[in-house]
Amino acid sequence: MNKTHSRFSFRPQRGLSLIEVLIALMLGVFLLGGVIQIFIINRQTYRTQENLSRLQEDGRFALDLLNRYVRLAGYLSSETVYSTRYYDQKCEDRIDNVFGQRVYYKGSVPTMPPLAGTNNDSGDAKYKSDTISAAFQSPRKPTTTAGVTDLRLPDCLGNSVGQAGAARDTLANNRFYIATNPATQRLALYCDPVHSDGTDPTAQPLLDGVENMQVRYGRKMAGGNRAYLSANQVTNMREIDTIQVRLLMSTADEINTQPQPYTFDTDDNGIDETITPTDRRSRRVFTSTIALRNTLGCTQ
Repeated sequence: MNKTHSRFSFRPQRGLSLIEVLIALMLGVFLLGGVIQIFIINRQTYRTQENLSRLQEDGRFALDLLNRYVRLAGYLSSETVYSTRYYDQKCEDRIDNVFGQRVYYKGSVPTMPPLAGTNNDSGDAKYKSDTISAAFQSPRKPTTTAGVTDLRLPDCLGNSVGQAGAARDTLANNRFYIATNPATQRLALYCDPVHSDGTDPTAQPLLDGVENMQVRYGRKMAGGNRAYLSANQVTNMREIDTIQVRLLMSTADEINTQPQPYTFDTDDNGIDETITPTDRRSRRVFTSTIALRNTLGCTQ
């Protein structure tokens, strides 16, 4: 009987040696470590880009908000726009019967000027920030909505200014300053609005990460030149026609490997200082020059 032979010759299988197993494990660990390293680098790159993008967006938002309300400084509604002015062209000390009215403000009874500011008295304990206040007049709420457009303007927190049935159109003063947000323990841009009808909305943080705000006030000088002054150097706010705002913004996360020095004019003297922070956040300075449409400086 013929024996049939398989075309395949079967050989007994042998296992892997210990050295081969160790080499395979070492190669696997090496490859896995490379994959993990790539993942960490990509994640850090994404985190950095996300923080810087958010910083840029927050800076634009903060400047846009300040531009919007500072430009409203001195705006008068149709009730008084043709009959009342808060200064004349000779800068005489004339008290306006709209912005000179007294209003309740945090326990005191000051006047509500179209524009006001203080120098280095808010925010961080070491690097103080300026404050700026801008007031405008808003029409009253219509007593009936039938065919009537509600022309009220919002304050910096979005509250409509002016109640129905009020004796006159309402003034609103928006005060911007820097303070620590207790919810996040970060410095933030705050707004504290006050309405002349007696409403006093609670101050609220608008944006975290605004570490410092410096405001300088532009005034035309003899010969057509313009000088920018700090708030304590301004003797007559009615002469101011432009505002220069500088914001120091920081990222939400610590994205640097070590503290990164930055330059900023912390003492409001027009000269930047170099500062080395104690954290590893990135910082950027955002600047805007705002023309005062309603309070363009009077002449000497």
